Amino acid sequence: MKNRILAIGVFVFFLTSLGSAQICPPQNTGRYVTPAFANYGSSSLSGASYDIRVLSYSFSDVMNRGYRTGNLTRNEVWKLENDFDRLIREMRFAYADNRVSFHERTIIDRYTRRLQRNIESEWFDRDKRLG
Repeated sequence: MKNRILAIGVFVFFLTSLGSAQICPPQNTGRYVTPAFANYGSSSLSGASYDIRVLSYSFSDVMNRGYRTGNLTRNEVWKLENDFDRLIREMRFAYADNRVSFHERTIIDRYTRRLQRNIESEWFDRDKRLG
C-alpha cells in the first residue's frame, strides 16, 4: 500500500512538473544574462516575493550559471553563499512568529539589496577562474 501511494505521488509530481514546464517557459530568453535573483517588481511588504524556497532556487541558479560561465570564481561563490546564508537566517528569524514587523522587513530588504549589489559587483569584475 505504501509503495502504491509513493508511486502515485511520483507520477502526479512528474505530470505537474511536465505540465508546468510546458506552460511556463524560462524567463531569460535574451542574449544578455542578468545576475539578478530577487524580484523587486512588487511591493517589498508582500510575503510572496520573499519566499525562502524561491529565493534559494533563484540564488543557486545564479551561482551555478556564474560559475559555469566563468563570471564567478569559487572564492566569490563562497563569499556570496555566506551572504545568502545570513539573509536566510534573518528571514527565518523574522518569519518565526508568522508576522513581520516593519523593522524586520527593513533589515531583510537591506540584506537583499546588499546581496544583489555584491552579486552584480562580483559578476562584472572580470575575474576569471582558471581551468
